[in-house]
Amino acid sequence: MPAEWRADVPTLELLNRMVTDALPLGIRSGRLEQWFHRDIYFDSADWALRRRGISCRFRTRLDDRRILTLRSAGRWEGGTQLALPQTFAADVPELEGEQALAGSSDPARRLRALIEPGQLLPRIQFETERRVRRTEPR
Repeated sequence: MPAEWRADVPTLELLNRMVTDALPLGIRSGRLEQWFHRDIYFDSADWALRRRGISCRFRTRLDDRRILTLRSAGRWEGGTQLALPQTFAADVPELEGEQALAGSSDPARRLRALIEPGQLLPRIQFETERRVRRTEPR
């Protein structure tokens, strides 16, 4: 696995300069890769899914893909694993998370077995932008 370097950058201006400026010491870089997505996590007003170790995420990506993901953390009792962690994800055609929850995808059907979609509301929302610039060998 190639070595990777990560760091916190204090300002957006500095980050933009770091991404576009030439690398030091004559190091060559490949093209800039950019990702952007918005995540909305759904749960009921009383956090019923969270209490059961389940998360429900609706992700919208920059390339207009929309992905509904239902994830369970598994279940342990007395040091014994009773249920394995599971993830169910599907590309969905719906534009809004609420519509996707009521849709016909595998994660939506599994979710309906646990809770009525009308009880779910957006609980956490955030946007993520990533920029990666890899070095090239000489």
